[in-house]
Formats: sequence, structure tokens, C-alpha cells
Amino acid sequence: MAKRKKFTIILLEENASATSVLTLGKSVSTNMGLNATTFPTPPVALTALDTALEELEEADVPEDNRSNMTDLNLKNKKLIVLAMLSTLAGYVLMIANGNRNKASLSGFTLSAEDTVDHPPGEFELKSRKAGADEGTVEIRLNHRAGNAVFIVQLKVGDEWVIIDAFNTITFVVKGLPSGTSYLRIYGKKGDKKSPAIEVTVKAF
Repeated sequence: MAKRKKFTIILLEENASATSVLTLGKSVSTNMGLNATTFPTPPVALTALDTALEELEEADVPEDNRSNMTDLNLKNKKLIVLAMLSTLAGYVLMIANGNRNKASLSGFTLSAEDTVDHPPGEFELKSRKAGADEGTVEIRLNHRAGNAVFIVQLKVGDEWVIIDAFNTITFVVKGLPSGTSYLRIYGKKGDKKSPAIEVTVKAF
């Protein structure tokens, strides 16, 4: 079975040089501008990015003219640009929707393709509470951990019986008896299963 190729956008760290931030910012501004039909409604206006880049360039004074004040100003201007680029990166990934060629039109640097079929990993319970209706509880997990679906089992006597399945990390389990119940939840991806967690819940 073919594995889906995955990628992400490589963003710069806060300690990146002003030159690196300027180079990336100008690349993104130029390429997203040239490909406006692909990226029609960026959450950060490219004109605003250009203005921030100009201010960053002005703040990057020669070494001989630097002081604590100029260094602080440079840092602040750099953080503004980095925040804009982070917002734009999220938008690009949303528009690309897994299409590497489309994402590459943005001017961002993309990670190497990952074609490994990673097994589903471990997850934890984030919260649980009685649902609004009788016999229901709301379950929230901390993250997906590579699982495609979560299987919910109810302990009936000495057996675990599958009662529902969900493809989100927050879900409402229905059909529970009033009072305390014991649930077991595990994830699945293809024919592989994640480690299970056991949860005690109370329904009205």
C-alpha cells in the first residue's frame, strides 16, 4: 500500500539572525504575491509583511552603532516578522492540504518528505464529565497520536464490549447505565492498535 507523503513548513527560531528572517520574509512575500490565485486571502496582508520587513531591515544597524536599545529594537522587529510568518505558514498548509507542489509556491522552506507509515502512538485522558443527556459522558483525549479512530469498550461483567467508535479526540459516549461505568479506549490505524487506557466515568 502506498504511503502518503507528509511534509511541514520549516520556521525559523527566535534566535535566528535578522538576515535569515529578512531572506525568508522576502521570499514568502514575493512568492505568495506572485501566486495570489493560489493564496487569495492570507491572514496577514503581504503589504503589512513588507512594512514589517522594512522596519526590521532598518533596525539591523551596523555592529559599531549597536547598543542595548538598538538590540532590543532589533529583537522586537524580528519577533513581529516571525509571528507573521508563523501565521502565514499555517494558512499555506491549510490551502495546500497535503499538496507539496502547491505549498512550495509560497516561498517557505518545506521539510523533507516522510513516507514512513508510523504506527499509532499512546494518548492520555485530558478530561471527562457527565454529558447533558442521561446515560452519556463526554471524553476528551490529549492528542490523536497518529490514530485514525478511537474504539470505546464498556466493561460488562468480566468482558469488554465495544459500544462505539470515534474519529475525533473529543466525543460523547452514549447508552451508559446510570452511575459508575468502566471504559477502555484504544486507537487504531489500519490493522495496528495503540495501547489502551481505562477510564472510570459516571453518567446520570
